[in-house]
Amino acid sequence: MTTRICKALLVLAGFFSLTAYGQGQQILEAFEKYRIGNPTEKVYLHTDKEVYAPGETLWFAAYLVEGTNHLPSKLSEVVHVELLNANDSLITKISLKMTEGVGAGDITLGDTIPTGEYFIRGYSYYQRNFDPAFIFSKSIFLIDANESEKEEETTSTVEAHDFQYFPEGGDLIAGVVNQVAIKATDDKGLGVNVAGSIVDQEGKNIVDFKSAHLGMGRLLFTPEAGKTYSFKYAINGNEYNKPIKTTLEKGAKLAVRLTNSAFILTGNVMGGLNIEDCLVVGHVRGQVYLLAKSEGKEFIYAKVPFNRMPNGIIHLTLFYKGDPIQERLVYNENAELLPNLQFVSSNLQRRQKTKLEITLLNQDGSPTQGKISASVLGENIRPNQVTIDSYLNALSDLKGRIQDPGYYFDKGNPDRMQHLDLLMLTQGWRRFVWSDLLDGQLPEINYFAEKGFSIEGKLVDYYKRSKTKSGTVVLSFLENLLFNEEASADEYGNFYFDGLTISDSVTVMVQAMRKGKKDKSKRETGTFVQLTTPDSPDNEVTMLTQLEGSSNEQFAEIISKVEEQTYQTDNVIELEGFTFEANKINTKKENPFRRPSKLHGEPQTRMVMDSVPGLETYTHVFDMITGRLPGVQIRGTGDDRQAFIRGTQAAFMVDGVQTTNDYISLMDPRSIEFVEVVGAIQAAVYGAGGPIVAFYTRQDYVAGADDDPRGIQVFRHPGYYQAREFYTPNYDEMTTEEALAKDLRTTQYWSSIRTIENGKVTLEYTASDDLGYFILYVEGITAEGESFTGQYEFEIEDF
Repeated sequence: MTTRICKALLVLAGFFSLTAYGQGQQILEAFEKYRIGNPTEKVYLHTDKEVYAPGETLWFAAYLVEGTNHLPSKLSEVVHVELLNANDSLITKISLKMTEGVGAGDITLGDTIPTGEYFIRGYSYYQRNFDPAFIFSKSIFLIDANESEKEEETTSTVEAHDFQYFPEGGDLIAGVVNQVAIKATDDKGLGVNVAGSIVDQEGKNIVDFKSAHLGMGRLLFTPEAGKTYSFKYAINGNEYNKPIKTTLEKGAKLAVRLTNSAFILTGNVMGGLNIEDCLVVGHVRGQVYLLAKSEGKEFIYAKVPFNRMPNGIIHLTLFYKGDPIQERLVYNENAELLPNLQFVSSNLQRRQKTKLEITLLNQDGSPTQGKISASVLGENIRPNQVTIDSYLNALSDLKGRIQDPGYYFDKGNPDRMQHLDLLMLTQGWRRFVWSDLLDGQLPEINYFAEKGFSIEGKLVDYYKRSKTKSGTVVLSFLENLLFNEEASADEYGNFYFDGLTISDSVTVMVQAMRKGKKDKSKRETGTFVQLTTPDSPDNEVTMLTQLEGSSNEQFAEIISKVEEQTYQTDNVIELEGFTFEANKINTKKENPFRRPSKLHGEPQTRMVMDSVPGLETYTHVFDMITGRLPGVQIRGTGDDRQAFIRGTQAAFMVDGVQTTNDYISLMDPRSIEFVEVVGAIQAAVYGAGGPIVAFYTRQDYVAGADDDPRGIQVFRHPGYYQAREFYTPNYDEMTTEEALAKDLRTTQYWSSIRTIENGKVTLEYTASDDLGYFILYVEGITAEGESFTGQYEFEIEDF
């Protein structure tokens, strides 16, 4: 908790007597126990933009913070970043070494992958203990100016819509005014316009309503005890009816009203309940900032200025005799906690070294410290719809799909705060369950925070894979003979290495060992080392961003000029067609080529071993595949053979684990079920720097007793991703021919993580040949955990 927030808490305490603290002591203690025993993390990825052309690079900065105070996380030191397609298939995955809670990376969007919507997401291994809805994942779009315009997908039929209503606090209470929010969406989760009324059991109209923003709206409704009601509404001219659940005649009511500078909460009871038994607790990300009681009155009342609360979602809960019975979310923007950004620019001419100086000041004018990342885009390039402040303070704490999230945090939208309050009324905060918190129940931790890489697996009998074996496992790196670690496999065969520092790609060797004569270690014969590849968490899309037709057309026009200089016909290789024949596979299986270790999609080529004539006569794997894999050339002799695909050396992989040609040479050809050729783009998911020849073994294969099982696994580990620097040319050092080439860019400049010291940082880059207005977009976080954004417009002119 920062000093400024502590002061805010003390001021808030002045609204309420010490009696409130006495009655809420159990709740406060439960919060503190839960917060300490159940720390959380958040990952945010700042991308240079959200719309790309084929062949471009997606640049990003990663921020890893504690879930409560948004300070750099001290739990994890590794963040995993993935790119997925619209079908949630993994395209590529990289791992980042986080230093002081920040890291940087980039992903090349190959010009061969299809255009459309993709998702980039980032998470720590520790986050997998919790709901995947709280893992950062956002849309990016790949569009091609040369593609013919595609027909828009047909919108959902009105029959597929969903209509919901949300009484403020959670329940409808008879005899009092209830604020009720409504929300109508199609089957894609997108809001649809709706209008209608509430009618009673006799069909009498009680109150009219209509949606105000993306299918959401609100109304005031006072139900009478003993009566039944229903919503009568229309969408696209079709009428529907939805009954309202029975209203409560006995209960408590929590209501919130917003002003320009404060929120006002009131609590009431009816049906014989005692208001003295009620307590309102307000917390922000698990830290309690507000306690309110009736103080001798017949109701609870508090007016809370926004500038006395931290930025983010205020979670208000009304307790009756210690049980939570009403909840309400309020979003707070406290500008007094945010730093001021000041910008100075110089040398604003094309092909010149442009300087952009950024100053970060506290509200009192003193310099502050923090981390920033920044991009420079043309004024016609769509900026990020999801930013660090909107994500950390709001979107990361909401479940369910949020359409057009950038709208609520664009200060140019005059009604955004009212519409944001509608979002608070219709979207649930569910990072914990109250019953678990009050009972002191902590969630089960199955995934530990990574302080480095982990390698895990199981020892099994080589001839009978269902039989596990205990023993000693030794891990070493072939590039570093001095490194050697030992672990014991338990009675179930499981072994685990963690905290491994792998700065770059390295060859890992894992061996099952036993003590031989004179205590010399020998490789365990008859043992198979079965490595485990952790599955990726489910991708739950919560932030629904869309491409507007106008922005799509503007971007397409820009990239068409860029593509003229980027893609030349002499870079195009025409591939020869081929015909592949194979024996018929048993089609009773859902997918005979599905394997848990397969992370890529359809391969370039697949060879099924049962289609090879005389399979049983082959004694060497390379002899069996030579000349049978289209586009693959096997070079070398004996065991020293390598595979090349169009001149590029390919890596080898067995059941999802990269290995060496030595290991392939030792395999029994009869143990292989099929072989796949995986192109460089898809192979990036395994951390490979080029194409892969992937072998998949028969799952029920049993080797002969005379085979050498080896008890060894050798594979390439990609290690931490080494981020590239955004390149801008130095025209002073170019030849005349190079200088004459057009320099056009969609992202003019990208700066990954920079540290602001003494309140200042300077960005420098060479301006391109693009002229006109550009915008510097800055995102970052202060040393006190306050996330912020800023933008600065400037003009690049000709010489």
